[in-house]
Amino acid sequence: WAEDSLVGWQVAIDDWAEDGSRATLSVHWHLERELQRLPIPCEGLTFMQFTPDMSAITSITDMAEPLAALLDLGALSTVAQVVH
Repeated sequence: WAEDSLVGWQVAIDDWAEDGSRATLSVHWHLERELQRLPIPCEGLTFMQFTPDMSAITSITDMAEPLAALLDLGALSTVAQVVH
């Protein structure tokens, strides 16, 4: 994808949870375009581990919904319409 094809896309946070004693943060997110949720599965979870004083991120793990979900839904034509 060209860099300009992502104009208007944003990551929106649906929910989050933190554990200060373990210096962790979990975020449930989805992608939006022009403030509307996309009609295709574009969401995931991100887990972050911080230093004990919470001043820096030491690791990040992302789990995004796989492209296979699109194939199962037969939504490839919808993807093409949304991207263009």
